[in-house]
Amino acid sequence: MEDNPQTEKQATGGDAPSVLLYHAKDNIEASLLMAMLDASGVRAWRVGGQGSLALGELPADVLLVDIHVPKADHARAIGLVDQFFGENQGKNPWTCASCGEAVGKTFSNCWNCDGPRPDTA
Repeated sequence: MEDNPQTEKQATGGDAPSVLLYHAKDNIEASLLMAMLDASGVRAWRVGGQGSLALGELPADVLLVDIHVPKADHARAIGLVDQFFGENQGKNPWTCASCGEAVGKTFSNCWNCDGPRPDTA
């Protein structure tokens, strides 16, 4: 994983062509995606994202972080991103059976008491 390369040539470590994979909404989303790609063996780097230092003073599109990958890994990386975001599609917020707390759809355990989500128990 590399952050903010001077050029694509530096980022890829040579003359390998690179392509834009994804426009992340912020540095947090970019970091999560890059960690997942790295764990899957796909080299990725970010371009941009420094605009968060001026949050509130700049248009929202300045905060976007572009994630790039080598062109040879692009198709595989698209599949990994689709899988990453697809894991939580179709799930709804739920109520913890242990403590009755309302829990967001992305949680597999209750944030309050660590009780399991009913469909993962």
